[in-house]
Amino acid sequence: GCRMQKSDQRKAERAAQDALDRNRNAAWTNPETGASGDIRMVSTSSGEPVSLSGLRLASGVELAEGYDSAGGRYQARSVANLRGSPSTSAPIVGKLRSGEVVDALARVRGSDWLLAGRDGVGVGYVANSVVRPTAPRAGEPVCRTFDQTIRTRDGAPQTERYTACKNPNG
Repeated sequence: GCRMQKSDQRKAERAAQDALDRNRNAAWTNPETGASGDIRMVSTSSGEPVSLSGLRLASGVELAEGYDSAGGRYQARSVANLRGSPSTSAPIVGKLRSGEVVDALARVRGSDWLLAGRDGVGVGYVANSVVRPTAPRAGEPVCRTFDQTIRTRDGAPQTERYTACKNPNG
């Protein structure tokens, strides 16, 4: 952002705010400076394909072939296994306690498996049948993770991952 002109910074900020408010991807361009950028939601609830490139994974957790968005928090119905890949035959890499809440970073495309996360790190896969979506508790912030790419006329594209949270007061 420091190589960007103020007008580019404002356009990038507006696009990011729009993406977060509408829970969908956004893009911007500035023909005067040649700069552009895009915001790709990583953790959303819109069912769109998502990219998890650059996501940190816990030890023993592997990336799957493809993901769809599945944003939100999920609570374990009872004790549940976290698997290293989306299969009941995959190694167990952890457990969820009954009632424990995790973030759904994504849904494995064409399956009933969620990539569970804590603090933006993929900690394992859990079958959708053993968790249920939760509503945010009163006062709890709603968080979304997104990748922002900035392209300037003279520089190489730069992508950063961010998590933004909104509490009930805005």
